[in-house]
Amino acid sequence: MYNVNDSVLYGKQGVCKIKDIVTENFTGKPVEYYTLEPTFSDNTVIYVPVENEELVAKMHKILSAEEIDRLIDEVKGTDTIWYDDEKERKAKYNEIISKGDRKELLILIHTLYLNKRKRESDGKKMYVSDERIMKEAEKLIYEEFAAVLNIKPGQVVEYIVNKMAE
Repeated sequence: MYNVNDSVLYGKQGVCKIKDIVTENFTGKPVEYYTLEPTFSDNTVIYVPVENEELVAKMHKILSAEEIDRLIDEVKGTDTIWYDDEKERKAKYNEIISKGDRKELLILIHTLYLNKRKRESDGKKMYVSDERIMKEAEKLIYEEFAAVLNIKPGQVVEYIVNKMAE
């Protein structure tokens, strides 16, 4: 059970604050909902039924600063996760995004960044599907890290690079 004012990572929405737990009658019967407000977007309220295990499973408590630093240390030197088959790659990467495992997301971002650099050096652009997935993964990681570390999302890459250099 989550509490009001908890910060959570919710699915593809990113970091949200639980603003309230309310009972609403959207479907003809009263249901208790978590009301989530995304931290980095305005005028959005997300209602998550408290009793809907599938939707509540998409809510994850955000990491602490110490957990972020440990996670970055764990990812150092980890192999990339590239799949040559575009359909397989897209399916596997979407699965990583859906699961929201931060370690896998960091490895995914690193993999796609290296592939982007290689393609650019060959005079080519990144595949559109890879670029979309990279942006989704970056949104999730950068928003969470920024919220926890009290920095702007645009400063997260520098933070990660500096931590990996230590």
